[in-house]
Amino acid sequence: MQEYTLLCEDGLARDIDRLAREYGLTQEAVLRQLVSAGLDSLDGLD
Repeated sequence: MQEYTLLCEDGLARDIDRLAREYGLTQEAVLRQLVSAGLDSLDGLD
C-alpha cells in the first residue's frame, strides 16, 4: 500500500473536519471517500 500526504488550506480542512463530525467518520475516511468519488467521476470522461 502506498502512503500519500495531503496539505489543505484552512477552509478545506474545516470542511473535512465538519464532514467527519457530521457523519461520525475520521478525517482519513472522509478524504478516502472524497478521492474515490473524484476518481469515479473521472471514469466517465474518457
